[in-house]
Amino acid sequence: MPYRRDMALRSLLLVVTLLLTTAFCEAQKPFEQKGITILQTEQVFFGRVLGMSSFEVYVKELVDGVDKAVGKLPKSTPTAGFLVVAVKPGGRSRVWLDIPPGLSEEASNAIQEAAQQVYPMPVKNGVALFAIKISLWGGEVPQGMVPRPQAWEAEGEKAGGPIELGDLVMRVWPD
Repeated sequence: MPYRRDMALRSLLLVVTLLLTTAFCEAQKPFEQKGITILQTEQVFFGRVLGMSSFEVYVKELVDGVDKAVGKLPKSTPTAGFLVVAVKPGGRSRVWLDIPPGLSEEASNAIQEAAQQVYPMPVKNGVALFAIKISLWGGEVPQGMVPRPQAWEAEGEKAGGPIELGDLVMRVWPD
């Protein structure tokens, strides 16, 4: 008899484990932060950002805001890419998305609006640039990819040659 109870208990545990594993696999998070990419040299970026802690708080607030916004959206096709962020002195910020085609306009607008609602970190002496690698509905972030928002492409072509990223952003987003 003890053998039968042990087998029944093991079978029950196996079934519960399989059900929980399936539930966790299907419960894909709508939004995940997958990393941060500084888009300037460390010397330039950290020379403009007034305190590492303000940068950390700003990123956390951006991620939290976008997470809430994406969580309200209907489930969509898995995708991934970058939320590109520029911050200028005086509490001014601008965001762009660099995500392969397929992201709905509703989702794109919700993400950008959520990010724009976060008060930016303090900066000095020019624009500070970074990107947050993001996964939407389980999408895989490509390795080695450098963000290049579509809004920057035309301005980059007008430059006629290599242009420093900070200068490019100042052209796309003049005062």
